[in-house]
Amino acid sequence: MEVTTNECTALSINWSASAWTGAPGDVSQSFALDAPNPPGAHTTSSSPNCSIKFFTPPNHAFITSKITGSPFNSAGAAVSVQLLRGVTPVSGKVVSLSAVPETCATPTLIGGTTATTDASGIAELNFTAMARGSCQLRASEAVYGSVDSAYFNVVQQDGNLGCTTSTNNKFPLTSTDALPANGSTRLPNVKDPKVDAPDAIPPDCVQVPYDVSTTCPDGVTGTCTNFVYDPRAQGTHMAFAFHWEWPVEAIPALGIEAIRNTQQLFLNGSTTPLELDLCPEIIPTFGNDGTFIGLAPTSRSPLDYDSPPGTQAGCLVRRIVKQVGGKIQIIEDAYVQGDYSGFRN
Repeated sequence: MEVTTNECTALSINWSASAWTGAPGDVSQSFALDAPNPPGAHTTSSSPNCSIKFFTPPNHAFITSKITGSPFNSAGAAVSVQLLRGVTPVSGKVVSLSAVPETCATPTLIGGTTATTDASGIAELNFTAMARGSCQLRASEAVYGSVDSAYFNVVQQDGNLGCTTSTNNKFPLTSTDALPANGSTRLPNVKDPKVDAPDAIPPDCVQVPYDVSTTCPDGVTGTCTNFVYDPRAQGTHMAFAFHWEWPVEAIPALGIEAIRNTQQLFLNGSTTPLELDLCPEIIPTFGNDGTFIGLAPTSRSPLDYDSPPGTQAGCLVRRIVKQVGGKIQIIEDAYVQGDYSGFRN
């Protein structure tokens, strides 16, 4: 016996087996079946073969930014769910999305809590992060049930960076005890020759929310400074001037030349630490007060450390070694593209 079902709920079938000999009719005689298959009722159960799952799960976001599948990137892939019957996508089903707790996110568009699955069984749902803390999205469909996403963080940004002094293009130099003093200036948007046409013009500057902290990334020990922002579709064209005044440290046993280089990694790109070192292809420029203010118009773009091309780059511009009593202090400037972590250990 073969039973095929496309139901989305569990079901069972009651059946019995018997055998007989002779021709059909009154003279036929049934005979008993031997164990282990005695006559009588049997039950065969089927499990549901319909499922709902997050196709692109939500990721970390700043308050008032769109929640997407990329951390702190409102231009990332839209959050989406998929409905399947077995392995077959199911189209035309209305999926609802809600936030847990409901205060942590809200639909980007009025009435945007539902969407209909397409030919791939996928429905995209747009939510905006609203309240700081841990958040979760829940997708549900009347027959296919519901599924919860993994938890992600809604972050209160430190502020917003523009491209000029009139749009607040820097966060100030700060210091707390043994933590690094750090400051950054957002530079005007730059052309990315690796993805732009030769005559392309960089996109207009859009202010971006950012967060800077001294908490080390997972797997990193030492003294850290982390810079994360929402690129708002400007990712490969954004540039920053960074300044660090690191805590004092011991003079290496082999002298000044044995001082370790600062390490860097990219929080949404290459997480393999690399040395912050000179980029011979760039030409830095400095203001009248000696501060690093960007690259010369004739400078080449820095080589990127990760894909997509042009998104991740960090170049040492200047390093000063100061003697402080019997110890030293490292002061550095860098040119940075990409969300970034610099650290010394």
